[in-house]
Amino acid sequence: MKAFLLLLVAVVFPAFAGMPEDFKPIKVVPAIESGRKVFDLTSAIKTAKEEKKQLFIYLSSGDCTYCRSYEGFLVREKENMRSVFATYVLVSLEVDISKERPGVRIDGKTYALKEFADKVGDQNRQFFYPYFWALTVSDLRQIRQMPIGAMNYTSVEKHAKLLQIDKDVLAAK
Repeated sequence: MKAFLLLLVAVVFPAFAGMPEDFKPIKVVPAIESGRKVFDLTSAIKTAKEEKKQLFIYLSSGDCTYCRSYEGFLVREKENMRSVFATYVLVSLEVDISKERPGVRIDGKTYALKEFADKVGDQNRQFFYPYFWALTVSDLRQIRQMPIGAMNYTSVEKHAKLLQIDKDVLAAK
């Protein structure tokens, strides 16, 4: 019975680590500074500018069941999700929920996670994993306020609507 349960968990929640490779995400490897992880987004931003795309940043944790569920959804729906992500450079940041909040570096300036959220115009006051930002590459502001948690991201239709880029939104940015 124990072996069956382990197999069931492995099938339902496969051991993904961040966004699946099928989407060719930029997996930012953090530097450790003063005992905390710092993710440098500078090269991801440069890539997005070169490709004339926006940024979709996925913050996950290796010990987050909801993150694994979201990643499983992406694997199952990869054919449908390719078109949803077509106008984005995908960035995957992997943290440990139980550790100190990470930092984010852009062009040599380091921000605490809350400072980064404020910089991009994020109105959420708490972080729940998984966490998402859809940002314009021109000014690193949110395209729209993203809901917290995985519930709104496990249907292709909901995900597509959240990531839809309105031309007037980009023109205003």
